[in-house]
Amino acid sequence: MGVCTYLDGGVEIVVTRSDAMKEIEKMFSTMFEDSTDLDDVMGDLMDSSEEIPFEFEEADSAEVFYDAALTYAFKDIDDIVPLAHRLIAENIKTSLYTMEGGYYLTIDINDMAPKDIANIDAKVSEYLAKSPVTIHYLDEYGKLIMENNCFDTIVSHFA
Repeated sequence: MGVCTYLDGGVEIVVTRSDAMKEIEKMFSTMFEDSTDLDDVMGDLMDSSEEIPFEFEEADSAEVFYDAALTYAFKDIDDIVPLAHRLIAENIKTSLYTMEGGYYLTIDINDMAPKDIANIDAKVSEYLAKSPVTIHYLDEYGKLIMENNCFDTIVSHFA
């Protein structure tokens, strides 16, 4: 940490160095350390809410289903090629859409552990920007280009 003081103007400047990435990694690693299941995380979120203004109906089956996907946007198909090469071995369920002149990558996180979700999100975010567009919106208004495992297709076509 460095401090610079200007006596004439009465201004004091404090310069510090932040390890923001280390703090983010620490947050993600400790956030889910006790939870190994998405059901646990979702249950914790539901338990922490003070009051819900509506009632949930009980599911007919004992299995709880979360329809969740991470969505990322990018302008050029070439933006996804290095990412596909990096993550092809991860064997994650990905789909590729196009809509309004852009491309969208979706990653199905239904069967992923919370730590794996955070890990994949961090890796993908190095290449692509997160998008607020949901998978449901893309299904309705976008055009599906590649389904289920687009990284395999991309790597085979873009060496």
